[in-house]
Amino acid sequence: MKLSSLLSQIGYFAALSCASVVESESVEQATQSPAASAYWFENVKRTGGTTFRNVKEYGAKGDGVTDDTAAIQKAIAGRGGGGGFFSTTRNLVYFPAGTYVVSSGLKASSWSVFQGDPINRPVIKASAGFSGTVLLRGSVGASSGLADFFRTVKDLVFDTTAVPSSKSLAIILWSLSQGSQIQNVLFKMAPGAGATGHIGIQSVGANSPTFLNDLEFQGGHIGMSISDTQYQFKTMVFKGCTIGIKVNQMLVGTGQNLHFDGVGTGVDSTATGTAHFNLIDSTAKNTKVVFSGAGSAVNTVALQNVKVDATTVRIGGASSLTGSVAAGQTWLKGGKYAAGAAGKSVSPGELIPTPRGANLVDSTGAFVTVVPPTYKEFTVDQVINVKESGARGDGTSDDTAAIQAAVTAAAAKGSLLFFPFGTYIISDTIKVPKNSRLVGEAWTQLRATGAKFGSIGSPRPMIKIGEPGDVGLAQMSTFILDIKSSCPGLKLLEINMAGTKPGDVGFYDIHFPLNQGGVIAKSAGCTSAGNCPSVHVSVHMTPTSSVYWENTWVSDAGGSQSKTANGGGFLVESQGGTWINGLGSEHSAMYQIAIHKAKGVYLGVMQSESAYWQVQTKAAVFNPGSWASALLPGEPNFSWCATGDGSCRVGLYQYVTDSTDVHLYSGGFWNFPCASPTCQTHATVYANNTKLFVWGQGVINSVNMIAEQRGGAVTAAVPRTANVGSNFNGLTPSVLAAYLRQSA
Repeated sequence: MKLSSLLSQIGYFAALSCASVVESESVEQATQSPAASAYWFENVKRTGGTTFRNVKEYGAKGDGVTDDTAAIQKAIAGRGGGGGFFSTTRNLVYFPAGTYVVSSGLKASSWSVFQGDPINRPVIKASAGFSGTVLLRGSVGASSGLADFFRTVKDLVFDTTAVPSSKSLAIILWSLSQGSQIQNVLFKMAPGAGATGHIGIQSVGANSPTFLNDLEFQGGHIGMSISDTQYQFKTMVFKGCTIGIKVNQMLVGTGQNLHFDGVGTGVDSTATGTAHFNLIDSTAKNTKVVFSGAGSAVNTVALQNVKVDATTVRIGGASSLTGSVAAGQTWLKGGKYAAGAAGKSVSPGELIPTPRGANLVDSTGAFVTVVPPTYKEFTVDQVINVKESGARGDGTSDDTAAIQAAVTAAAAKGSLLFFPFGTYIISDTIKVPKNSRLVGEAWTQLRATGAKFGSIGSPRPMIKIGEPGDVGLAQMSTFILDIKSSCPGLKLLEINMAGTKPGDVGFYDIHFPLNQGGVIAKSAGCTSAGNCPSVHVSVHMTPTSSVYWENTWVSDAGGSQSKTANGGGFLVESQGGTWINGLGSEHSAMYQIAIHKAKGVYLGVMQSESAYWQVQTKAAVFNPGSWASALLPGEPNFSWCATGDGSCRVGLYQYVTDSTDVHLYSGGFWNFPCASPTCQTHATVYANNTKLFVWGQGVINSVNMIAEQRGGAVTAAVPRTANVGSNFNGLTPSVLAAYLRQSA
């Protein structure tokens, strides 16, 4: 039973207690000697090379007695090939049910997955004499993880209760950036001891991640100690921790569906390196302070739908709010641009009506959250391996026909379609019908190429989910979608389908790192991004769609060396409800996300960078460049910019037009490698919207955080100079708590 289902049936205090009991029982069950698992992923025929590594095949016993440290590390180290950003190898370390005793720290490699059996989660238990200060080192470096990507830890229990509570011990060191995730993990820790003790998740230095989800922390000094640029924390229970979340450094962050039970401080954001935090749809029981912030004017907070039985907010050591914040209300401290107001005002703490559309919320008024599917209810007989339909996944063979045949067959049977790790070449549209469930392995790659994706005037999807007006189920988990060659007429993913309920059409751990290693530029002989378009848009959600997302990253993986232009990141036209959790979208030429004529959009966090080449060479004068005569509805034409104004023509982080009921949280927008605060004229442009709410925005090196478009003209609405924040890793961001000028 999951916390989300409990909360929908019973009171929130009881839900906290019951959730903890249920998880504790699962831990106890996992310590027994289990029978063979029924989990399909453990038993499916493996055809993905050496990607999958069952730790028991490397000598681990999982009997709760034997020291399994060396065997587990051997499984981790058993990968072949390199492990850099453009690695073509993966490492999926799998733990069958059992208890695995470790006496010293484990160290993950890049592109690695630590995964357990979700039916009976295995326990990784630190011995009483554990040596070291970190149980699992998820990050490679000792400090900054800005260039460290793609790790997953899921479906596991970590237990440090045998280690003295006075010992400083981090269960997972997670100084990582995009493409990384910890999911469905329980942290059992010895109770905190004064100023020291156990920490569930710790990050240090400078990092750029987006998402952690569905976690529980029992005991310990700190549940999570965070030092990152932005984050969304979704569906978490903190029980008996001294501090639930310690924010040491963060530009913007969102805590959604968090539940504190018997905690000293829920969220401690008193450090000087923090800016804005949103706490929404959350509860606290027997917790002294739910949110504690610094007294600085640039330390801002928004609370929505937060139910408590004690002090809610403490700022600068003094109580600022006692009691709950009802659904449909926001308690705000910080700078805001209110509806009808000409400029900025600063709220010392006030309630603001904040309606949410019915298609976005559950029966309690909370934004819908979904438990990511593991398909543990399926047996191995209900799984089709795409390679058994003739797909090769070797990075060379054209697998289009074989994949289409397998997709059609799996949907007809209601089966899972499993893609063992590999690179599958696709030269024409794969049509995914209703009743489809596609599952990858350690980020299986689907790679587009060919003439059918070459027409700028006729954009064509590689993966097409349903036809316009379709209602049904279609889900994808754990894939990378990218390109083998320049495809200027390509949509990597087009979604037309809506579900009968939220999450029926869902995408989990799906990423778009385009132009890996600059291969497109090299193969096409590109001399500049302006004359070398690579894709039109990564994701297009059409008007008839309704889609749920968790943990996705769109990026030009060529980075500062890129000589290609990706047109757009996310294009959202959905009118049936859209939920986007943990979004990183960066380096696209025209926009990172465009929302047009949409009805009901929730965005929990968004990390973005402008395209490096636009600032380095002022090649932004090309925007909208190659796509000028083929813009899709809702894409910006930059007609408000002078022809040679490269700063004005830098791609927008958010372009929101003619939409209603749009809720944007925690936008962290970065312009590199420019060192001037005037590198980019407009970070975002909003036009002709209603019920648009923006909560928390941090921007680096843009003249205007927000501009408004009326007709063809764009004017500044939120200038950088009126919202200058404090030093953040040597940079000076502009920080805004709330934009409400189009909220009526």
